[in-house]
Amino acid sequence: KILFIDIIKALKLFLNFHPDSFPLILSFENHCSIPYQEVMAEQLVNNLGKMLYIPEQESLLSGRLPSPMELRGMVVIKGRRPS
Repeated sequence: KILFIDIIKALKLFLNFHPDSFPLILSFENHCSIPYQEVMAEQLVNNLGKMLYIPEQESLLSGRLPSPMELRGMVVIKGRRPS
């Protein structure tokens, strides 16, 4: 059994040793409850910090996405928002 937090810590360790790597894209097929999704989000933010790409409000409104070069050394989350 592999814990979610252990995966996040491994990603952080990898990025610490390879800060110029292209972004790591995590695609979540998430079937967890909303409260546990909140725990997962908290673990991502607390452990990855600035390595986690969180779009700013302006980029969400303009629709402009950063290039892979701008996201070097970062983790990008791909998934659906909870409904």
